[in-house]
Amino acid sequence: MTNRNANQKLVDKLASVKAALENLPKPETFADAMFIAQQQMPNKIEGSGKNPHFKSDHITFEQLVLVATEILPELGLRFRQKAHVLENNDVGIETIISGFGEEESYGIVPMKASTSSPHASAGNVTYAKRYSLALALNISHSKDDDGMSAEIETRQKQIASKNISVEPREDDFKLFSGETCIASYLDVHSFLAGCRQMISKTSDLNCKAIYDSSKAEVDKAIAFCTERTPAEGSKPADKTEEKLITTLQGLQTMKRAYEAKS
Repeated sequence: MTNRNANQKLVDKLASVKAALENLPKPETFADAMFIAQQQMPNKIEGSGKNPHFKSDHITFEQLVLVATEILPELGLRFRQKAHVLENNDVGIETIISGFGEEESYGIVPMKASTSSPHASAGNVTYAKRYSLALALNISHSKDDDGMSAEIETRQKQIASKNISVEPREDDFKLFSGETCIASYLDVHSFLAGCRQMISKTSDLNCKAIYDSSKAEVDKAIAFCTERTPAEGSKPADKTEEKLITTLQGLQTMKRAYEAKS
């Protein structure tokens, strides 16, 4: 499912919810409005937070804000978020829904302060804001991975900022960090060598950030080798096929190692 399709489904869902609200009596109290909101709120959203090079599927903060700004005002409600500085300079995000002269807090979602970089701290704050708002709206996070996606995405941005963006040829085999191409190779053998140099450590989050961004390219390289090598059990016709088989095995081994960590 593409980001555009996921967002369009959400827009369509919100339109149907707003149509349903028009047929309901207008709430006269904060409690009534919150009851209707919880009854009508789409409690599961298909995440659009899937980067084309990034293995994740989570609800974005923008999607949640869209839900809140489309549905809550129809019921005389609005939301706001407050940042709190906690012990050890950790940050906490609080979501408050108000209306009819009343308001309700949904607690403070804490997030560890990052000591690695301002980018990491910003990623943590965004995650806390998203989690807090989803909690207040009673919306499921779907396949969100409890902050790991935010950490990986932050590292992808850091890696991309430290590398010169490469302009590859269409048929090249590439390594990405986020949407930025950071390396390009003319053939699969060079691509495997590049993978061994840049993403060989499956337990290293920087390696994982690049691998997750480049998974489609790894699959492309595996398919390229598979199409040009004999069936399993058959002997290679020449040295070229022998080399392709060796490269194919190396790529498959790397892919299995990362999948085992997932």
